[in-house]
Amino acid sequence: MFHIAWTGDAWSPGSMSWQALGGELTSPPAVVSSGPDTLDIFGLGPGHEMFHKAWNGSEWQPSPTTWDALGGEFSSGPAVASWGTGRLDIFGIGMDGQPPEST
Repeated sequence: MFHIAWTGDAWSPGSMSWQALGGELTSPPAVVSSGPDTLDIFGLGPGHEMFHKAWNGSEWQPSPTTWDALGGEFSSGPAVASWGTGRLDIFGIGMDGQPPEST
């Protein structure tokens, strides 16, 4: 996964200079903001498990190149929505069309 941001007058970290965010995603990412200066990214890994990374306004969490495993086993990439500050709802289709088992 790679990232570049438009600051209003320039690309950051630099023009044509993408920041590597690590991870090995097999689905397109889903990205949402749940408040000022925040981003949350979701994607599936090679085992169909959901992964998450967040920007908190000053740094990537859990680190610049690692992701949090959220579990599950999905046949679709994630869809995510935020309908309030700090509120995220993530959606995905389980491998058999049923909700994934908790891990």
